[in-house]
Amino acid sequence: MEHANVFGTIMLALVVALAAGLAGAQEQRLPAPSAKALIEAARAALAKGAPDDAEFLLKGVKPGEGNVDDLDFLYGSIALVRGEW
Repeated sequence: MEHANVFGTIMLALVVALAAGLAGAQEQRLPAPSAKALIEAARAALAKGAPDDAEFLLKGVKPGEGNVDDLDFLYGSIALVRGEW
């Protein structure tokens, strides 16, 4: 399951960031991943044949963030992989 590797990598990065950020602090919040990071992760997931993971990551991009052309292309690519003409 290739998509599990992408998801696992993202989760591991978040856990490491959380552990580093909370050392000595009682309450902190992790910053949300940037639109660029989400788009790149979605592109990688799609390249590995995981359109569901790619779509999940793209849903994390807030309206008005990220390159609209990249988003349109990736959503179109997901639809193409799924055969949703």
